[in-house]
Amino acid sequence: MAGLVAFVLAGTGTFVLARNHRLTQVTESCGGDTCIPGLKAMTVVETMRGQGYACTTDSDDWHCELDIGATYFDVWFRVYDDLIHQMSMRVRRADEATMAGTGLAYLSWFAIMPYRDDPATSKDIRDWLSQQIAKRKDTRAKILDYEYVLQNPESNATELTIEATS
Repeated sequence: MAGLVAFVLAGTGTFVLARNHRLTQVTESCGGDTCIPGLKAMTVVETMRGQGYACTTDSDDWHCELDIGATYFDVWFRVYDDLIHQMSMRVRRADEATMAGTGLAYLSWFAIMPYRDDPATSKDIRDWLSQQIAKRKDTRAKILDYEYVLQNPESNATELTIEATS
């Protein structure tokens, strides 16, 4: 019994150490560039397909798109070694000039991917994105090891690009 307890405790320590290492690792080397660590492009693509997106590939790029009513969602992934280096998301709305909750949720879901294991940073990014969209101005920000570029938040075709930069 004591041996089993020691084995379980040793495994717990290893898990905590590995998780703490992942929390501090915000980029990973890939194809001579930097990418989001541990986030496989095919995992994201398959998740999106499962939600009804049509996804196609062209060499190292993936494109997924979905129409829901009068709103069009699409995302481009630049991929190296099956890891995501850059994402560019767009929400086009035919019937409204301001970003609705669904569009903001869509952009936020992608915006926090690099920090998905860090709730505090994820919250800060969601808050930042919401504030920038409310200001209705193009903006660029370096958030830790990623560059975030928000374009056209004042129009019905808003785009957010995220690129690993370190």
